[in-house]
Amino acid sequence: VIDTLLYIAIGPYGLWIYNVANPYAPVRLGTCDTEDAIGVAVSGNYAYVADYDSGLVIIDISQPSVPVKVGSLYMGGCARDVAVLDTFAYVAARKLHIVNIANPLSPLLIDTWNPHGGNEDIMQVAVQGNFVYLANFFLGFWIVDVTNPQSPVSADSIFHGLALDITVNGNYAYGAADERGIVIINIMDPYNTYIEDTLNTPASA
Repeated sequence: VIDTLLYIAIGPYGLWIYNVANPYAPVRLGTCDTEDAIGVAVSGNYAYVADYDSGLVIIDISQPSVPVKVGSLYMGGCARDVAVLDTFAYVAARKLHIVNIANPLSPLLIDTWNPHGGNEDIMQVAVQGNFVYLANFFLGFWIVDVTNPQSPVSADSIFHGLALDITVNGNYAYGAADERGIVIINIMDPYNTYIEDTLNTPASA
């Protein structure tokens, strides 16, 4: 949600935009068809969609009632999530893909990264400052230093079961660890993280 606008990735139905000024009566403003929209991040006048097999799809949302696809970047499939900060998009598409979006009409792949250079199963991505936070299905939660986007460096990692999702707020990252519930990770020092607490959930998180 940005201000009063809600942006939703709805699989084969693409990107949908709603006005939620009145949350009891949301109004659909516009849609933009894509192949398989899985995740979305919004920055300025653009929505960045993780579109599974199609990779990163960029949509001009300056007119919410008429969103228009203006750019894309193929990543070999499995684009599941995207996070945006400044002029970079970070896409979870098996590997972490770092994309320069200074010109949204012509996105440029800068580099890719994955743990140990091996397992490619990154599910979700979050970004805060110079660090990207990843949920890698089999290998846990990873923190990547992207101070130099052309040379990302592993900062730290924590394994607490299968890693399905991650979000970041201030000094903490919150991870969904399947049957192990929610894990709260202290990231005050991204190079020296630790589990602050865990939360059991009645079903898989």
